[in-house]
Formats: sequence, C-alpha cells, structure tokens
Amino acid sequence: MNKFMKGLMACGLAFALATPVFAEDGSPLKGGIVDDSSIKVDGKPVTGTVTATLDQELSFENTDTPKAVVSALTSVSGKGTEKITVNDLVNEVINTSGAEVKNVKKDNGKTFVTTTDNSKIVDMSAVNMLTPFQDLTITVDGEEPKGPITATLNAPGLNAAVSSGGEAFVMHYSTKRNVLEMIAPDAVDAANDSITATFEDLSPVAVVYVPAAKASTAVTKPSVNTEVNGTVEAVRNNTMFYFAGAAVVVAIAGAVVLKKRDQE
Repeated sequence: MNKFMKGLMACGLAFALATPVFAEDGSPLKGGIVDDSSIKVDGKPVTGTVTATLDQELSFENTDTPKAVVSALTSVSGKGTEKITVNDLVNEVINTSGAEVKNVKKDNGKTFVTTTDNSKIVDMSAVNMLTPFQDLTITVDGEEPKGPITATLNAPGLNAAVSSGGEAFVMHYSTKRNVLEMIAPDAVDAANDSITATFEDLSPVAVVYVPAAKASTAVTKPSVNTEVNGTVEAVRNNTMFYFAGAAVVVAIAGAVVLKKRDQE
C-alpha cells in the first residue's frame, strides 16, 4: 500500500509540474525566445554577432515611462498586484498623461486600435494575452541596430490560438516614444509557434490573439477611401453625359431643319 501511495503521489507531482499555467482568460501565458537568424534591419539580414533575448523581468531604467503604464504593463501579464485585461491596459494608457495609444478610437463604449500598417482594426475587448510582456533586446556586435528591426518570436500555444481562424498580433510599448501600438505580423508560422514582426524600436512586446469565435466580428479592415475615385468617376460620367446631350441636341436641330426644307 505504501508503494502504491508513493507512486500515486509521484504521478500527481509530475502531472502538476507538467500542467501549463493559464491566464485568467484561459490562454496559456508563457515566454518565448527570439530566432537570432531571423533578425533584419531595414529589411536586410544583418552581418556580425547577433544577440537577441526576451526577458520577462521588465526594466524601465533610463526611460520616462509613466508609473501608471509601468504598473499596467506588469499587471496585464499577471505580475502586478492585480490581473487586468488587454482592454484595460489600452484604456489605462489612453488615460495616462505622457503616454498614448497609436491609432486608437472609441465607439459605442468599445475601444478599437488600428494596426500600425493600417491593415486591420481590432476590437480590444476581444483580445487575449498569449505571452506576457517581455523586454525585447537585440544587439549586433554589441550595439542596438538603428532602423526598422524585424524579428521572429517563438510563442508557445500560437498554433492552438490561431487554429480555425483566430488572428495573432504583437503589442509593443515603445519606452522611447511612450506609445502603445498594435503590430500586424509580417508572417505567422503556426506549426512552429512563431510570429514575425517589424518594430520601429525595441522595448516590451507581447504576443496577443483574437480567438476564432470572435475574429470575424472583432477584426475588420479599414474602409477604403473612395472619395477621389468617386469624384473622378463622376467627372467622367458627367463628361459623357454632356457629349451625349450635345449629340441629341444636334440631331434634333438637324431634324427640324430637314422638316422645314421639306415643307418649303
């Protein structure tokens, strides 16, 4: 019996250690790694010694990041005094002096953020965390590269998050510009749990997603501005109308002249 109980306890302990920790919204909250070979600057592969890391211990030293934003960034990942949602994070940044959310809009009580490339509008109430915010650090020969930096991040659980139509994004808080932004990925390799994105600068990043059940309504495309094209088309249509009208007038006038000649 003792051997049986010991074996049962050992199995229970192994199961507990193997069971992933989930966030309050049910999504697995794990860190990831950076693929060193994926680093590009201005769209070109870098040469030299590359060091890329993701650190779950956020550091705001030598930055002027507002204290409220620091608290929100740590709390959204469950590391703060209380757990808050991505939607709460966005609204906290909106309401904090000295910080802003890029391409944000409020409508009917909801908060929407347009991705930095203007390709998607995301209802923030539908966004879940996949990874915690982590400090993204990349150096080439010991120095941070200047210019748009492209990197591929490993995000455990990405495959399950985007299966059946879910959509993944990268949230980035720039400690240099004090701006929170939603970045549409350059590529998503769900089979390998990896996502590629391009950053204007490097600071805390998190992989987030909209589950398939909400993606069709929570992720939309900006409406195309057809005002110019519509105006051009209207001018073309009006021009054709004028030509057609003139032709009718000429035809009527010709008919009248011929009729008078016949009567004479």
